[in-house]
Amino acid sequence: AMVAFLENFPDVIRCFVTEENKVFESVKNNKEERITRLEATDSKSPYHNLVIAETQLMWAMGRIKYEEYVTAALELNRAYRLLVENQKKFPGFALNKKSLGLLHFMIGTIPDSYKYITNLLGIRGTVKQGLNELKSFYALTQNDPEYAIYRTEAMLYLGMVLINYTPYESDAIELMRDIEKEQTVNPLMLYIYGSIGLKSGHSDEVISMFLKNPFGNDYFPFPYLYLQLGEAKLNRQDDDAIVWLSKYLTQFKGKNYIKAANQRISWYYLLKGDEAKDRKSTRLNSSH
Repeated sequence: AMVAFLENFPDVIRCFVTEENKVFESVKNNKEERITRLEATDSKSPYHNLVIAETQLMWAMGRIKYEEYVTAALELNRAYRLLVENQKKFPGFALNKKSLGLLHFMIGTIPDSYKYITNLLGIRGTVKQGLNELKSFYALTQNDPEYAIYRTEAMLYLGMVLINYTPYESDAIELMRDIEKEQTVNPLMLYIYGSIGLKSGHSDEVISMFLKNPFGNDYFPFPYLYLQLGEAKLNRQDDDAIVWLSKYLTQFKGKNYIKAANQRISWYYLLKGDEAKDRKSTRLNSSH
């Protein structure tokens, strides 16, 4: 049954990375068949409720990205009930903390116009509550060898919270330093590292980390990393900043950060004294 659970990760990550509706539509119907397989497992195991809840949670994350807020709220409700029950049945099961932390954070990020749904369902959570729970679980993965295998996952979830709400604070910088210590850094970790580094004024370190840990043809396409590297290089006025900024625009098929990329390309040409190309990029930006 763990196979069914793990199959969800690449599906949901593809939805996040590509931001393409066709990708989301092609995979979202996989969920129910996997839930059926997971529900057939031993209900006396602490993993039974956990993997079902996390599957619901993952798809809720995907639906929020694609603005399917009502369905996402229902999935959050199912996950919430399962995890609360699991916490009561297995209070010493530390993995509950990881999932509840992410869940409480997600509930806290639901737009105010949809809060009435979570209120009607009776599910509660705040960004601060989720952050504290994720920090606690991440510390456990650092200090207890039994949970070390979850460290990368904990870094990712904690990083997602930190880059959106506290990118300048010491916790975010500390996580950035922890990523530096890793022997291998995957593209998702590069994304977390780049987001914290750019928001906290560490462009040199972002460039160094990105160039030491290759991404691109050998990995699932993650164009946003090109934008991050291009922005870091623009911050120190490297000549090849334009290469990475342009690569983002040519490879990304989603809808976010197009204006940001064109704006930075405009700045690049402005700094180079090329007013004609600066104006062209500005016009492109205003047309999106």
